[in-house]
Amino acid sequence: MKNVNIKNLFDKSWKKQALWEKRGNNFKNWFKQNLYLLKYIDDNPDLFNEEYLKQFKRLMVGYLGVGCQKGFSAGLKSVAACIKGTPTTPDHWAGMTAVGDLVNQEYKKTGYDVDQMVNEWLYENLYLWGTIEVAQWEHHKDNIIQNQHSIEEKNELKHYINFSGLKEPAVK
Repeated sequence: MKNVNIKNLFDKSWKKQALWEKRGNNFKNWFKQNLYLLKYIDDNPDLFNEEYLKQFKRLMVGYLGVGCQKGFSAGLKSVAACIKGTPTTPDHWAGMTAVGDLVNQEYKKTGYDVDQMVNEWLYENLYLWGTIEVAQWEHHKDNIIQNQHSIEEKNELKHYINFSGLKEPAVK
């Protein structure tokens, strides 16, 4: 797929602002709590093994980073998912392991500045917790490659290799 940029599509659609207005405070509260826990884990490496940290980042910072285990619709669907009667499922396009790792890296870069992460970084990166509605046949490890692409590559859907294409949302 050429010239796809999920962040730009999400930012330009009605979804970002509407989600933020409706659920922004909830997103911030969840995110803040998970950042505090992430810092505690980083400060106490003798208490937590590497596998625990990996799973914490994937589950609590990725899936539950903003309090939405199933993510939220980014307003994007595959072409196949738009066909009436097609079984569909939401796909966390960014991959929650990658999101957890990215949040951890960015948090460390700020010197563990919770306020900056919650009040600046989160809104600009809210798209990371978005999902794309795909046909169930598309949602398979041979069609959407896992854990082999950077967030930048995923933002361009380079990991979607057997995919019907993206139906872009209506833009304001």
